Amino acid sequence: MTYKVGLLFPGTGTQYGGMFKGFYDRYPVVRTTLEEAEDVLGLSLAALFLEDDQMEGEGIAAVQASIFACSIAAYRVFKQETGIEPAYMAGHSLGELSALTCAGAFRYQDALQAVWRRGQWMEEAVPEGGGLIAAVKHLSPEIIKELCDEAETDGDISDIACYNAPNQIVIAGHGRAVERTASKLEALGGQVILLKAKVPFHTSLMAPAAQKLQMEFRQYKIYPMCCPVISNVTALPHETDPSSIIQNVALQLTQPVQWQKTIRYLQQEGVSYAVELGPNTVLKKLNRRNARNIRTYSLDDKDDFSAILAMKKLQPSFLDKCLTLAVSTRNLNPDKDTYQKEVVESYHNILQICLEAERSGQAPTHDEMSEALSWLRRIVTFKRADTDRLEHLAGELERKM
Repeated sequence: MTYKVGLLFPGTGTQYGGMFKGFYDRYPVVRTTLEEAEDVLGLSLAALFLEDDQMEGEGIAAVQASIFACSIAAYRVFKQETGIEPAYMAGHSLGELSALTCAGAFRYQDALQAVWRRGQWMEEAVPEGGGLIAAVKHLSPEIIKELCDEAETDGDISDIACYNAPNQIVIAGHGRAVERTASKLEALGGQVILLKAKVPFHTSLMAPAAQKLQMEFRQYKIYPMCCPVISNVTALPHETDPSSIIQNVALQLTQPVQWQKTIRYLQQEGVSYAVELGPNTVLKKLNRRNARNIRTYSLDDKDDFSAILAMKKLQPSFLDKCLTLAVSTRNLNPDKDTYQKEVVESYHNILQICLEAERSGQAPTHDEMSEALSWLRRIVTFKRADTDRLEHLAGELERKM
């Protein structure tokens, strides 16, 4: 059976003093990732987030750059240890930029510079009198939205910033408006937790920052992605068009994060396992509410590390991929008379190679994989199907030589 793995990247608020100390000490790739960041920003991120008392009081730009670099380092460790190719990536707020970077859309150095400036521009966009963010539980999104709208007076806004889970909505806006909304929500039985952050993320107040971020990303080249990345705005995969990616990344600052719908999409697409890559375990905990059927691990949870390493056994072997492609390839050939000979017999020949490999307990030889690929080529040719995926497998076999 082929299992789909999704990679999840956290956003602002997941930072903590001393984060990723153990990985920094154990993995050269983590140290290299931070050194690259220091070359770009001229700031020692290692000193910033490896020391227990250094994260408190830092500005949004420094915090977001630290979380971003930590997430990229986590992805590099994950790939080094497992070699797993994810089916999807998704990130919450800032984490969407981490996901797009790890999927290959942005160069690390370019995205890091944009993340730093994003944080600066977000702070600059904080309205006079200050902003406020609050998490709300035990009330429906519809009621929360209605009370947010009622609290908007004299130009002050209060709005939903994140749809995190069925029982967790985040609101943000002008401090006065959010406080009025919070009072009304509590009167209806809602639980409201005021957060430390003063930047009203994902509201219309971030429009100036969004415009600047869009102009920033227009300076950079956008590359093809290795897998789909889910947009916070649409809760669907980003389109491959660079202008669309840039537009949605900027629009994300002014629109609520559709995290619950994002996880629902991954469920619908058959994702069975998810790994959170970055500081803390916030997204893992959210998945307990959003998707209990997706087994979720966090690289930053030491108790999950062995389970994550074991996940590489879940990945389909070369022979499994041949079987999957043989079955999933659509038949465009109307000749039914030779179907049994050309397709069914070829499929059983591949299956026989798989069974013999399993019985022997040994990895298939290169000759066995080459033979399976030949049978698969016969199937795909007869079905008159697109050969792109077939050639991808052929390239994989060449790399194994």
